[in-house]
Amino acid sequence: MSTETVASSIPVRRLNVDFSAGFPRWWHSGNPYLTHYWDSLSMFFPQGERQTIDWARACLADLQNSGQTALLADAKAFIGQEAAHRRVHVQYNEVLKAHGYRNWVEPLLGWQLRRAESFPHRLQLSLGAAFEHWTTILGDYYLSVPSRFDGMADPPRRVWEWHSLEETEHKTVLFDLYRWKGGGYLLRLFGFLFMTSLIVLDLSVAQASMLFHDRVLHRPSTWGFAMRFWFGRQGLLWHHLPLVWAYMKPGFHPSQHDSSALVEDFRQRLQGKYQVLDPARMAQRLAQSDPAEDSLQPAGG
Repeated sequence: MSTETVASSIPVRRLNVDFSAGFPRWWHSGNPYLTHYWDSLSMFFPQGERQTIDWARACLADLQNSGQTALLADAKAFIGQEAAHRRVHVQYNEVLKAHGYRNWVEPLLGWQLRRAESFPHRLQLSLGAAFEHWTTILGDYYLSVPSRFDGMADPPRRVWEWHSLEETEHKTVLFDLYRWKGGGYLLRLFGFLFMTSLIVLDLSVAQASMLFHDRVLHRPSTWGFAMRFWFGRQGLLWHHLPLVWAYMKPGFHPSQHDSSALVEDFRQRLQGKYQVLDPARMAQRLAQSDPAEDSLQPAGG
């Protein structure tokens, strides 16, 4: 069966964003805790997404030979989206560097991921599926109530709207690759708990270091806001817990949480802010050694 005749429903986009003018130090509502919550994620993503790209790429040859045309197309689209995310966050992080922030996450996560290189591929996919579930949880929280993006300055707002949309669009891909490779429940549960511990540790280190740099880490107002942010009536914890619990159930699949309406809404909201990339050219780039560094071309460009 030809694998070139099946197209993925997941579009790969180039975001129209310009970091040349930078952005304010506390770009989210003038609030350091909110701002550095997002900034810590940006510091985490280039390494994390590079790794998910590698784990997905390792499946491509077997997918090609097995005739899994739909999953192959989705895996390629996933790689394309994650490569685009990585490039944008590298640029984003250069602005943070110019503000004087040190990226402690990069060497820490790099060391952690090098330890994972010796893991069986099935376990690596379990870690990747867990990582993608966490990014999906975050995207769902903000896409479900668009006003939660209010107070963000551009270009970070444009980046996080786009990133949240695309994480939601490709939320099933690594999970499906894990199952296709024969991954079961207990290994999935272990991978989720392990990856959760890495995410909590690394993001806490990154956010705390930026708050310390700004001399606000020990302010009571910082911790008071943090408590409301996580545990208030609309706090992240109350949104996250049901989706975390769902992942830990034996029969879970990401598609059980229907996000189609959210995706369509934000596809319309973001019209004109991105270019859809040409799938044929993207496929050629995926044959190269490092798609995360590619300059993928827009459709028709």
